[in-house]
Formats: sequence, C-alpha cells, structure tokens
Amino acid sequence: MMSAQAQAGSGQSSSKLNSGNLLGNAIRGLDLTVDLVVAAAILAELFVTLADSTLRDVADRSLLFETDVNDLALSVIAFVGGAIAYRRGQHIAVSMLVNRLPARARSTVAAAVQSFTIAICVASIYASIPLIRSEATQQLTSLNISRVWLYVPMIAGFGLIALYAAVALCELHRPWRELGLASVVVVLAVVTGLHAQVDYYMLPTQTSQLVVVLIVFAFLLLLAMPIAFAMMVCALAYTLITQSLPLSAMPTQMQDGVSASTLLAAPFFILAGLLMTSGGISTRISDLARLLLHRFRGAPLQVTIASMFFFALASVPVLKLFVAGILPALLLAVGLMLIVFFRSRKSGISTSFRPELEGRFARTRTVLSAIPGLCVPLLLITGIALGYATPTEVSSWAVVLAVVISVALYRSLSFRGLFDALRRTSDMAGMLLFIFAASSGFSFVLTVLGTSNMIASWVNDLGRHPTLFLCVAAIALLILGAVLEGVPALVILGPLLLPVAVAQGVNLIQFSIVLIVAMGLGSFTPPIGVGIYAACLVTDTKLEPVARRFWPYFAVLLAGLIVLALVPQVSLAL
Repeated sequence: MMSAQAQAGSGQSSSKLNSGNLLGNAIRGLDLTVDLVVAAAILAELFVTLADSTLRDVADRSLLFETDVNDLALSVIAFVGGAIAYRRGQHIAVSMLVNRLPARARSTVAAAVQSFTIAICVASIYASIPLIRSEATQQLTSLNISRVWLYVPMIAGFGLIALYAAVALCELHRPWRELGLASVVVVLAVVTGLHAQVDYYMLPTQTSQLVVVLIVFAFLLLLAMPIAFAMMVCALAYTLITQSLPLSAMPTQMQDGVSASTLLAAPFFILAGLLMTSGGISTRISDLARLLLHRFRGAPLQVTIASMFFFALASVPVLKLFVAGILPALLLAVGLMLIVFFRSRKSGISTSFRPELEGRFARTRTVLSAIPGLCVPLLLITGIALGYATPTEVSSWAVVLAVVISVALYRSLSFRGLFDALRRTSDMAGMLLFIFAASSGFSFVLTVLGTSNMIASWVNDLGRHPTLFLCVAAIALLILGAVLEGVPALVILGPLLLPVAVAQGVNLIQFSIVLIVAMGLGSFTPPIGVGIYAACLVTDTKLEPVARRFWPYFAVLLAGLIVLALVPQVSLAL
C-alpha cells in the first residue's frame, strides 16, 4: 500500500530552497512545525488511549473526553499530516503517462496540477465557511469547547497544501512561463465549469452525469494529479455545478470520513511497524527466519515471504477479518513458497544458504535475541484474535512495548530515531487518512448519482449468483487497483459494492477477504499496476524483465484469489 508512486511535480525540496535564502529557511521551519504538531497529535491520541484502557481495566471507568480528543487528533493527522505528506510527495498518483512526456511538457503538466491543487484547496476553504457558521453554536461537551475546533485542522490543512503547491510552482524550471500556461488551463476549466452549470440540464439522467464525473476523474488521473485531490475536484465540481447539494456537503463528508472509530488504530499500527524496523526488532525476527529456513531451496525468498505473512497478520486491525485472513494468507504464502522452490530447482540455484553466524553459540544468541522482539507481533496477534482488547488498544500497547524493547533491551532506538518514526508516521498516516477523507466525499457524490443502484440493477439482471458476483467484484477491483493503487480503489469501490453483496447473500467476511486480496494483487499487476512501477523505481530495475518473471507469481496469486471466491470455507473456517 505505501510503496505506490508519489505525485509528479510534488513539493520536493529543490536547490532554490536549499540555498539558505529566507524563503527556504521559512519553509523548512514550517515543515518542522507541522511535523511537531502532527507528532503531538499522535502522541496525545496514544496517551489518551492508553490511559482510558488502563482506567477501564483497573477501575471499570472510561475517560469522558476520550472520544473528543481522538476526533481532534484524527482530524489533525488526516489534514495537517496530509499537507506535510503532500509537501514530501507522498500522495499517490498515476504518473506513468506524464513520465513519458518531454521535460518541458512534464513541467507544464506539473504546473497545471499544482494550480488545480491551489484552486481546489481555496474552493474547499470557501465551501467550509457555511459549515463553520453552523457549528459555531455547538459544543464538544466533554472538552467544553466549540465544535469549530474539529474543522480547524481541515481548513489549516487546505491552507498548507495550497501554500506548498505554490512553493512547488516556484521550484519549477522557468516557473512563471509554466505558471502562465497552467493559469490558462485553470481558467479554461473554470469557464468550462460555468458553461456546464448553464447547460447542466442537457444531462438530465444520473447515468449521463456519472459518465461525465468519471471522465473528468480519469482526465485528472492522466495529468498525474494525486488521486485524493482528483476525487476532491470531482466532488466539489459536482456540488458547485449542479447545485443539487449544499456547498458544505464535501467538507462535511471529508470530516466524517476520518471520524470513524475504526481509523483510530491506523497511526498506531504504522508507528509500531516503523519502531520495529528502526529499533532492530524486525531485523532480529528476520534473522530468526533465516536461521529456521536456510536449508530450503530459494531460502532468501522464502524468508521474505514468511516474514511478509507474519507481519501481514500483525497489521490487520479488525478482529473478524484478522481471524478470517489467517488461512487465506497461509494459502497464498504456501503457493508462493512452492513456486520459489520449483523455480529455484529449475534454475539451478543452490538448495540452501548458510546464515552469517559467527561463534559457537551464534544460533542460540539469534534465537534468544529474537524472543523479546517476537513479543510485539505476538501481542498484536493474541490481543486481537482472543478479543482481550480493541484493535486500537492493542496497537497502542504494541507501540509502548516496541519502544521499551528497542530502548531497554536492544538499545538501538535513539531519540532521533523515535522522532524520525513519528515523522514518517505523520507522512504515511496523513496520506492514508486524507485519502479516506477525500474518498468519502467522492463516494457520497457517486451514491447521490445512484451508482450503487445501477450496479445492483446490472447484477440483478444476472439473477442471484453470489459466487459470480464475487468473481466480477474481484475482477473490477483487480483492474481498478492496477490503475489507482489498492487503497483508493478499495475505499471507492467497496462502499458501492457492499449493498449489492448483501442483496446477493454474500458472506461479508468472505467478501472483504476477496476484495483485500484483489486490491493487493491489482496494484502489482503489469503493465499498469502502480505498485510494480514503484518497486522497479526503488530497486532501479526495468519493468519488462521484472514483468516477465512476475507472471508465474501472478498466476499463483490469481489462482489463490479464485479459490477464495469459489470456496468460502477458506475464509470462514476459523
């Protein structure tokens, strides 16, 4: 999920801002301030969650202000964290087409994207004004403050993103020429929008309006606009042009999109994973896996797959999905390990490799060193699977345990490493939650346009065939996941397909597992999967040879997906 390509033309620091001038120093100071604010929100959410969990276990009481504090913290992480993620180019975009353009054309497109981003953020702030007015008289009872404070991070985030987009414009080669060209594009878009408002009734049916919305969305994606902002443009443009929804509908939906209690665990799971990496826990667990699997053919890849399986189990934040995902994950992992084994034998790779162990008791030290680190994923697995605590509580205690083990036992986590983990959590959680916020507004527009009813009508024409519906849904998410990357595809398509799945009598646990697997597979499907492009970029390899070697693994994963769709017992046995 997090390895997708970053947007083209993002606010990466250039030589202009690294030259020590006043603007560069101011922007760097702003970046640090934003990092500290988001880190403080994460820590506040962590401390409140831990305090509430402890108080409930000891005194059978709860903190009255927990919900309000967590809502505020999530808002800060989503919108202010989303802004700093934009600054660092962490937002997901589909940039394959733009990357093939000449340098000058890429610069022009980047300027157009940044101009669109400024425009949509300013428009979103304007659309939030009625919402602020309506909430001004309401109170957050437990904190005795105005509910307006819930929306302040959203408005601040929009303002920061607009500022960072303006900085990115200044960083472009010959910025004023590109800004002039981009301004023409924006003006043309505004004129087209006003014309569309006049001619709106030329598209009287919801189907025709939906087609226009999807065409605009696809066009923005081809421009390498970050997916979250492309969804915002479509949602806000529909609201302004059709005037069928209140102006505040989009910001309201975005705020509601990050107010769900199930999202509370997201920053903690991310932070726990980063602490396990920077604190040396992941390394010791991987060393143990190398020791256990070194006699198997293709063992280095086997270690990678086994580690992925183990950590995937530790990061699923929903109890039922966690338990239901064990057998599907094992099925896919065994399939991949088998193909690694047979391909290694066919290519003549040595049947084993020897771990780099020195000393008489090296193996014993490796095992003993990994035992404390294993406590972190073990806490996640047992705490969630056995229902001892909520996923949010378990993940918060996992953060504490990871810090204690890394500092007190391994002595491999410094204060700088802790702050770096918090900063990276801000980027990743901010990007993720901002996508959820934007997709909430976009999904609301799709729902208003009757998309779920259209899908239900098409499916009902086929009759009641739950298995057929699952296969069609998996194919749809496989294709959409390849174009958009997994998370945006899932949060857009999932809510639209859920009512149809219920009507078809599909078990929702099996439905969720199939969609999650299809989402992951789609993002790495050549030749358009953004995940495989990102992997090639990170490893500095070409797509063509990677794609040729990937197809056998794709076939195994696709076979596993088909089994999950056809055999519900695999997902429901536990």
